Amino acid sequence: MEAPELGSTESHVEAQNRIALNRIALNRIALNRIALNGLTTLGGANTLLDTADNRDVVKYLVQCALPEGSSITLSDANGTYTFDGAVGLAPAWASGAPSASEKRWVSACLLARTNAYGVSVAVSMRGANAALIVDSSEAATYGLREGAFWGDVFADTFDANACPGPLKLADSQLSTLPLRACTVSADGVTTTCGHDYAGACATACGDANGNYTDCAGVTEVITTYVATE
Repeated sequence: MEAPELGSTESHVEAQNRIALNRIALNRIALNRIALNGLTTLGGANTLLDTADNRDVVKYLVQCALPEGSSITLSDANGTYTFDGAVGLAPAWASGAPSASEKRWVSACLLARTNAYGVSVAVSMRGANAALIVDSSEAATYGLREGAFWGDVFADTFDANACPGPLKLADSQLSTLPLRACTVSADGVTTTCGHDYAGACATACGDANGNYTDCAGVTEVITTYVATE
């Protein structure tokens, strides 16, 4: 088992995940428009609110972007929906466009919460971002490092990347790791979930205090851990 090391630049948050990567990819154009104009542009006709699956994308997007205690309420022809913030990687996105770095942070958060099996598995998301709060209890509970995620799902060219840590490369059956397959690849090109496969995180990324960093030149990287038991 890889126990996490805590440092002043490392932070994390517990999150549930079950979103499919292809659902994010299918909504790339709409997500790009939101990135240009702000989350409030989600309302109205022909939006990401029209199906339950699409609203899942919005739910995770808002959770990643806005901080806990904040929310946005959006409406379309079918109803009114309230989405709560949780992480706070791009708080100003509620009313305006995010920065390039904020888009990459929110992208990493969305990508880390994908799941090949459509089930929700609790993970601890960690990275060098001040919006994430270090909690020693969570770090102790989630002690198995899975891998890392980064990219930009809002770009004109969809960019989603993942790499596995040593436990995933060893085909570990510990805890809930078998239910998480988005960092591994059968063909060496794409992951089971459809991300671009970057190879082992030890090769693709740096490693600081248990968090993967600077993966393929990208600094907005989220490392995921699952529960120790």
